Amino acid sequence: MADGNFEYQIEMGLQAIAADPRNLALHRELRDVSLRRKAAGGRDLGFVEKMKLKRRTPDPLTEMLKAEKQLSYDPANSDLMLEAFIYADLAGLQDVCCWFERLIRNTMDH
Repeated sequence: MADGNFEYQIEMGLQAIAADPRNLALHRELRDVSLRRKAAGGRDLGFVEKMKLKRRTPDPLTEMLKAEKQLSYDPANSDLMLEAFIYADLAGLQDVCCWFERLIRNTMDH
């Protein structure tokens, strides 16, 4: 993903992950964009947007994507990492689940 409009890059990244959720490179790219956005002074999602994402669905993939979207705007939030980890596991995305586990462990170590 090229530099520029971080919000657009996040949305495109989430769409790509929705189409190919097992592709770890897409999750890593989204994480990179979110960290660059935060370093550039990007703010967290607003209250209304967060409330929209709180409505639960029975689909673990949808829930993982919602957690990843929130994590994209708040990349240091270990609760969101854990939520994404849980839903990746429920969706049967073992490689993605292991990647989120490493993120959580790295966050706890720092």
